[in-house]
Amino acid sequence: VRVVKMTDDAERASRGGWVFESDRPDPVFRAKDLREVYDASFQYEGRCTAPLMVDAERKVPVNNESADIAKMLNDVEWLGGMNGP
Repeated sequence: VRVVKMTDDAERASRGGWVFESDRPDPVFRAKDLREVYDASFQYEGRCTAPLMVDAERKVPVNNESADIAKMLNDVEWLGGMNGP
């Protein structure tokens, strides 16, 4: 599991307001903003929302609903046998 922090900056983002910083680049698509992630992975016309969970190996979105993502992360068997990152 990798978390990439983004910046909410509507002036630099092409749609949705979220951009990657040069010191925290997009590790999967090399996108400059969240819209490019959505466009690279599937045809999507709506609002580009964060958070977005992406399968980095398959380069596909998994989910963009925060409650669902929290549940998925809670259900993961982490190294050392502990729940939670």
